Amino acid sequence: MAKVAPANNQPSIHITVGPVAECVKTLEDAAHSPTDTDLTTPQPGQNTNFTHHHLSPVDEDGSPHEKEIEFLLSLIEIPTFSLGLSQGELLHEEVCHASVPDVEASNVIAETRKSKRTRILPPLFNDYQCDPKIKSFSREGTLTTTSNNIDEIYMAMRERAGDSRVYTVANGMSVTTDELNEIVDRNQQMTPKVMDVLMYYISLDRNRKGSHQSKIAFYDTNFPALLMKQHGRLTKTAIKDRHRMKYDEAVVKHFIGGSTPDDVYDCIYFPFFIDKQHWVGVSLDLSRGAVQILDCNHGFRSESMMKKDFTPITVVVPHILATSTGNKSADARKPYQMVRVNCVPHNSNSTDAAATTVLLIQAHAANGADGCKDVTPETISSGAKHLAVLVYRDITHV
Repeated sequence: MAKVAPANNQPSIHITVGPVAECVKTLEDAAHSPTDTDLTTPQPGQNTNFTHHHLSPVDEDGSPHEKEIEFLLSLIEIPTFSLGLSQGELLHEEVCHASVPDVEASNVIAETRKSKRTRILPPLFNDYQCDPKIKSFSREGTLTTTSNNIDEIYMAMRERAGDSRVYTVANGMSVTTDELNEIVDRNQQMTPKVMDVLMYYISLDRNRKGSHQSKIAFYDTNFPALLMKQHGRLTKTAIKDRHRMKYDEAVVKHFIGGSTPDDVYDCIYFPFFIDKQHWVGVSLDLSRGAVQILDCNHGFRSESMMKKDFTPITVVVPHILATSTGNKSADARKPYQMVRVNCVPHNSNSTDAAATTVLLIQAHAANGADGCKDVTPETISSGAKHLAVLVYRDITHV
């Protein structure tokens, strides 16, 4: 605050310039005051960091007074920051980007570890186990791979193929579109002819992908019939003379996976139609001497009855291999062991068994028993469409 007092009959103004608010108030008082004003000594507690200026008398025309006001306004500091109320025009300047030379880095990172102790990985890296659903894709990829547009692809191919038409597929067999539709519709038991077509195409699909770790063969329903016939010959031969039996080349070639007789397949897959009522998949594990059954409905056949059904195969296969490889030892002719793969999801729907069997064979060939866990009743619909597409894409193009 400022005190106003006359001095020597001459109007004079003594102004204390400080904060903006005090300056503005002083200007207003000076503009309306008819007398001289003087700012006395500040009161106790009042801000004393003021600058004192002596202003000349104010004439009637007001021009000196205006100059004094301009002078006081010049003392007010203008903020150096923008309040966002007004801004000058933006300057548009071109920025020249200086080119930075590429730094050539060596692809070989030098070894910086100086410790002489053996590097040991944490237990996590050794004990880690992948989820079975992910594991089924880790090696060769599961054959029941789903895609977002499988329904659209299948329906487009099915409509393009037409109704009640006959096609000759790649294995030389003739099938009608109604028979192919049953792969997905699953309203009745699949016929052996359609099963043979599917086995041919999953074998073709596997060969197209290539780069497999094991030697595997896929055969149709004619293969178990061939084995049953050879078992009939074997049982009619005296036990002491069975090691002298000769098998036709047409039979032996089914087991040879290479250029030499010793180069046999690791595993052979084929479907088996039990009593013309139920389909199961069979895996002949030649490297381990076992017959593995891929059955989605264990309640259809008991364990003892299943062994009776497959005894001819478990007996005759070792004899054929021993003859083809020239192995005359008794152990080479020992019957194979029959086992059921227990991790196969249960599905009691008899009309689903055929498509399930083909999908189980695909999954087991790709990823072993773990792959069979993904062939569930919920995945049959999409899996059957993938099987049908394998055939449709060969007879129609969309």
